[in-house]
Amino acid sequence: MNYLERVALVSGASEVEAPATVALVSAQEAYEVFLVTDVSVRVPPGFAVLGTTDSVRVLTGPLAGTYRVTQVRPSRHHTRYMVARTTS
Repeated sequence: MNYLERVALVSGASEVEAPATVALVSAQEAYEVFLVTDVSVRVPPGFAVLGTTDSVRVLTGPLAGTYRVTQVRPSRHHTRYMVARTTS
């Protein structure tokens, strides 16, 4: 499922809020609970493109949490980030 959510694009000390389409890509089952592992985040044009050392924080919705960027796929229509749940 796709969710229209607010995200924070985090690069070093810089943080910018943006609208995004957030979708669950994969989850793992552990103790009869599904743990979110990989998520797709699509951000519209006009926002700085993050690198793989940066992170995305989903601020709202069922997939809220902090994720590290694993892949960046820019296009002229949107930038798609493949992100993985951070463990801390």
